[in-house]
Amino acid sequence: KECQKKLNCTVNDIVVSAMAGAIQAYMKNHGCTYANQSSARMRAIIPYAFPPKARKGEMDHDPKDLGNNFTFVSMRLPIGNHTPIQRLQLTQKITSNLKRSPEAIIVKAINVIVGMLGPAVQRKTLYDYMSRQSMVFTNIPGPIERIKCMGIPVNSIVFACPNLINQVSVMSYAGNMRLTLVTDPNVVTNAEEIVDLFVEQMDLFKTTEPTIESTDV
Repeated sequence: KECQKKLNCTVNDIVVSAMAGAIQAYMKNHGCTYANQSSARMRAIIPYAFPPKARKGEMDHDPKDLGNNFTFVSMRLPIGNHTPIQRLQLTQKITSNLKRSPEAIIVKAINVIVGMLGPAVQRKTLYDYMSRQSMVFTNIPGPIERIKCMGIPVNSIVFACPNLINQVSVMSYAGNMRLTLVTDPNVVTNAEEIVDLFVEQMDLFKTTEPTIESTDV
């Protein structure tokens, strides 16, 4: 929250930037020259929530309006060789463009059509879409205060789920943030290193002062 106010951005922008920086550092540490290019990108599927149709007070006649209304869109993570501020600025540009793009509406309409065509088409469509991405990236804000389950205080919450491709899950809870990774061990030989690099990237934002840097890449 302190970084959000200081850098005039959203918490999600910082989390996405930190993860992109961690992936860039991991790839560089393991000899991947692609990560040295300023134009390097990595495709990630992220959830996109649509605004609710009505306010809670206007939902009495249609309880279904309380349900989630979202889809998934593809985001190109800036994993090139950038400073933390440059990466943050690129992330803000990318997320801003996604919000103005019709992609989410188009994907949701395709989901409706595919849902009518049967399981075989659904599986093929899902596989084709997933195979063009490197990961599913989810950032969820959890309860701000510590909660109880059956009267017992919940100390922490682990959010993780298996997927067809790499899964990166970030969840905040009671002032803390937890990162979990589900990866292919044959490709990502040391997932814990990415977690450590993510923490380093988050720490960099604590000491980074807001500036305007060139991001013409």
